[in-house]
Amino acid sequence: MAIELKNSLFIHNPKCGGRTVKQMLKKYVKNCVVLGNDIYESHATPDTKKQVFGFIRHPATFVHSLWTHRSKKKGHGDE
Repeated sequence: MAIELKNSLFIHNPKCGGRTVKQMLKKYVKNCVVLGNDIYESHATPDTKKQVFGFIRHPATFVHSLWTHRSKKKGHGDE
C-alpha cells in the first residue's frame, strides 16, 4: 500500500514508523489517494513518475521494534 500525494508517493517500510505516517497523511493531507489494500498490499511499490519517499530506522531500533512486535504476537520472552 502506498499513498499518492499531489507531487509524491509515500511508501511504507515495515517497522519504520510508516503506520503513523500513513495515519497522519490520511488525516491531514487533502486529496491523498491510498493505493492498494492496507493489509494485503501494505508494502507494495507501484510504478510512478512522481518522487517517492519513505522512512527508515537505525538498525538497532529497527531490531528492537521487530523483536517487541514479534514477542507480543508470538509470545517470545514470556518465560
